[in-house]
Amino acid sequence: MTAEEFEQTLRHNLSHRTDLSIESKMLPYQKGDYTLLRIASQFIEPSDKVLLIRAGIHGDEIAGPLYVLQYADEIFTKAQEKGIKVILYPLGNPSGFETGSRYNIDGDKGEAGNGDFMRYELLDGTIVDDLGLNSGEPFKRWFWSSDLSMSIHLPLETQAMHEWLSSDPLSQVVACIDLHQDYLTQDASPGAYAYTFGDTLVYKSIIEKIEQIVPILRDQAFDAGFQNEQKMTTDAFGCIERHDGSLTDLLNRIGAKYSVTVETMGKTPIEVAMEVNRVWVEGVMGMMEV
Repeated sequence: MTAEEFEQTLRHNLSHRTDLSIESKMLPYQKGDYTLLRIASQFIEPSDKVLLIRAGIHGDEIAGPLYVLQYADEIFTKAQEKGIKVILYPLGNPSGFETGSRYNIDGDKGEAGNGDFMRYELLDGTIVDDLGLNSGEPFKRWFWSSDLSMSIHLPLETQAMHEWLSSDPLSQVVACIDLHQDYLTQDASPGAYAYTFGDTLVYKSIIEKIEQIVPILRDQAFDAGFQNEQKMTTDAFGCIERHDGSLTDLLNRIGAKYSVTVETMGKTPIEVAMEVNRVWVEGVMGMMEV
């Protein structure tokens, strides 16, 4: 499926809805133009709870976009029933999706990948994009990686999303879900884990539902996205806390109560990975009602 076909199908699937706003930004890569989409509930009021969802920032991770393509209408309907507004970025890296590559069609991954949203200034003044194994380490401050004073190079799709997020009502985002797949941890069997923040016990019911369809990778070390042979280990619920400058890290710092990066292993069948995504999204919506 091309990125254009994805967009056309998604627009068609939502064409009957009058309660949504669909916006697009053109991404003029050297090797061709692509469109980035933002779909949101209309008329988000200051008192509304907001769920922010993104899928497909890594182009080879297709389970997220395909889940959105199939369930977008249902996502907005279920959210509306629960009094929740949704901001959806359905295909974070359209050129990568079309070409089956992790990064964009120009091979531009910026200075810290295309999931680059934050920097941390450590107590000694060092600027880092990932606290890594020292996620509890104190730091002076954090800031957006698009901060003009830093002159950090971001890929086009990442820069465009920064621009949109800067006008999104992020202080009202109660939950952020970023849908991924792990193709970097070699030789891993089908399964699921997640990057979360805070007490993972709150996700117990979601984890139990997921475990009915695919193994939860508990107490397991992962090397996905880490450098210098560092690894982090999941807890008893299959969760890892990592302050890596990602979208979910940003929303956690801004104040989202729930901020989750969903991971299914690359060997997990696509249909199963899509179902894991569905369980997470609907489960978090249920938590937002409380």
